[in-house]
Amino acid sequence: MGTCFYEDGLAINVLYELNNPKKRAVGLKLSDGMAIPEELEGCFKFARQKSKLAGTIRGSYFTIKNDQEARIKQWLNLV
Repeated sequence: MGTCFYEDGLAINVLYELNNPKKRAVGLKLSDGMAIPEELEGCFKFARQKSKLAGTIRGSYFTIKNDQEARIKQWLNLV
């Protein structure tokens, strides 16, 4: 699992197990008050979740289907 945090409050989590195709997903989290980045607008619905420690978090995720190992490696190199 890999996580990348950005200064603007965006966090990206990538879970990709080579031996278990059911454990492949990408999660996106926006900090409280952060606007949805232009590149993600209209692509995902961001649900709100309240936490005592973190305040309000908006997040979304998608699963990775089929064998897209090469595409994920390319994407991770860009991040």
